Amino acid sequence: MNVTLLAVLVALSMAAATILALEIGRRFGARRGVKGETEALVALEGAVYGLMGLLIGFTFATSAGRFDHRLDLFSQEANAIETAYLRTDIVEPGHQARLREDLRHYLNARVDVFELLPDVAASDRSAAQARSLQTDLWQDAVTATQHSSPADRALVLSSMNEAFDTASTRDVFFNTHPDRSIFILLGVAIVGSAVLAGYGMGVKQTRSWLHVLSFVLLTTAAVFVILAIEFPRTGFIRVDAQEEALVELQMKMAP
Repeated sequence: MNVTLLAVLVALSMAAATILALEIGRRFGARRGVKGETEALVALEGAVYGLMGLLIGFTFATSAGRFDHRLDLFSQEANAIETAYLRTDIVEPGHQARLREDLRHYLNARVDVFELLPDVAASDRSAAQARSLQTDLWQDAVTATQHSSPADRALVLSSMNEAFDTASTRDVFFNTHPDRSIFILLGVAIVGSAVLAGYGMGVKQTRSWLHVLSFVLLTTAAVFVILAIEFPRTGFIRVDAQEEALVELQMKMAP
């Protein structure tokens, strides 16, 4: 299922659950009347609201941090591949063309990994192709530098290794998300807070649609944005501008 559609369905389900929880709480509070309002309950409500806000803030902050690091990895990988390409000047002329061609194919595969999203199957095939090209590229680099000086050989091979390591780190971070239990706890906290908010309205025999809609819209929007940040390139939040570093490198490396 498309990640954007999934995020929309989750957000709509959360909105419906929150509205239902508010109404259940309001009806229960209306039955209790003023007797149900005590200082102890008010303090407990505040604690639950605080926990909900803490969970939303924590989840959003960690998701935003991962998102920022993912953006940094685009430029890091582009720099690593460009360095490896420039260092092919060190190897013997007879091996330069082969090594540079390998790097071009590898870069094309790495760009396709994210340009093909949200087609996950096609993206996975490009990722597998890139990993296969890493093996060929490494073997060609070893062959190309076997008669080079130790210093030159170290420069070429270390740059190749850096490009591969950055690619692996980038793939890991794009597939690293909070544990499912965190999202479940966040949903429980929002629904539980909605029950208590509805209970407070019921006890006071009031219903403010402004407060109800504000609560529902803000919590739903927070959940939706968190999911969008967690799955960049597959949702409405894009990283096209950051990926330009790799696209520009493609143009530089074109024969």
